This record gives sequence, structure tokens and C-alpha cells, in this order.
Amino acid sequence: MSRCGSAVMPVVCPTVNRRATDISGTAIKRAREAVGLSRVGLAYLSEVNLRTIERIEAGEVKPRRATLICIQRAIEDYEPEDVTA
Repeated sequence: MSRCGSAVMPVVCPTVNRRATDISGTAIKRAREAVGLSRVGLAYLSEVNLRTIERIEAGEVKPRRATLICIQRAIEDYEPEDVTA
């Protein structure tokens, strides 16, 4: 199991519930950019494939709840020194 297996979602989504997958890619992109995190950095920290993050942000796919949790946790826990590339 990845390190993001359980979390709450206060940044991307106020609560984890049935509507959690209704979060838009735009909201994820805004949250990521608000903390100064690149897509590559988010992919690395969330353990979610870069192409998947690109497709979510572009609105091409609706992410699964587990994917949203991984993304949210990475954004919430991000410290600039976490990603050096």
C-alpha cells in the first residue's frame, strides 16, 4: 500500500464522501499551484502517474477517490525541499 492509503481531504475536498470524485481538475491544479508544486513534483509525492495527473487537470478523466486522497495528501504535506528536481 502506498503511503497515501488513508487521509482526509481538507485542501482538495472538504470531506471524503460519495461526491469526492466530483472535484474538478481545475480545483486540483489551483491547489497544486497555490503551494508552488509542479505536476512532476505532485506525481512524485503522490505516487500517481504524471500522465494521470495531466489527464485529471485537463478534465479528461474523473479520478478515483483513492487517487484524490493521494493527490490531496501530497499537496497538503508538501514542503519545497521535498522535491529537488
